[in-house]
Formats: sequence, structure tokens, C-alpha cells
Amino acid sequence: MNGFWWGLILGFIISALGAWYLVRRGSGQTDSGADNAVNEVGGGDTVPAIFAEHTRQEQEQKTQFLEQIMTYAREHGGVSNDEVQKLTNVSDATATRYLQELEEQGKLKQEGNTGRGVRYAVI
Repeated sequence: MNGFWWGLILGFIISALGAWYLVRRGSGQTDSGADNAVNEVGGGDTVPAIFAEHTRQEQEQKTQFLEQIMTYAREHGGVSNDEVQKLTNVSDATATRYLQELEEQGKLKQEGNTGRGVRYAVI
């Protein structure tokens, strides 16, 4: 696995541990006896705020990937699913979703019907 997936897995584990800690802390099973609110984490950030930040970061990364795909397509006269996978280091399914999204936005047009013959041209 590449660094992206390890980071994603590690982030999920850390998030789960943080949620477990907050639930434990809220049920009165703390060692410190702190009277902080159940959903507060160090620095005063709430759990929903932390998840919102994570979602924002994922959206920013997706936006960067879509921009990379469009730049590549402009420079090379089009792009294929395989090229998107290599360029962004994502799975086949994710590359397909990115290409479909760019097609729905009117930025790319599919050429070919199925398989390896499918390319997407810049509109």
C-alpha cells in the first residue's frame, strides 16, 4: 500500500480512538475528573468541528486531483482512466468517478464506449 492509504488508515484509527476517549470521558470514567464538556477535545475543538475539518481536507484533495486531471488532459490532448489512476494514485473506481464528475461539469467528453479504448477529451 502507498502512503496515502496508510495515512487514511492511521487517520481512521486515531479518529476512532478519539471518539472512544470522548465517549469514555462523557460517561464519567475519567482518571482526571475534569469537568470539560463531553464533545470537547484539547484546544476547545468539538468533535463535529474535527470531522468537518477532515471532510474539508478530503474535498480540497479531490479538487486538487480534478485540477491535475484537467491540466494533464489539456497538455496531452485527453486522458484515460489508467492515466488518472497513475496521476492521482487512486483506484479504478475513484478514477472513473472523477472522470464522470468532470464529464458532468462539461469539462471532458468521453470518446469510445468501453474498455481500454475509452478516452476523455477536453471540451
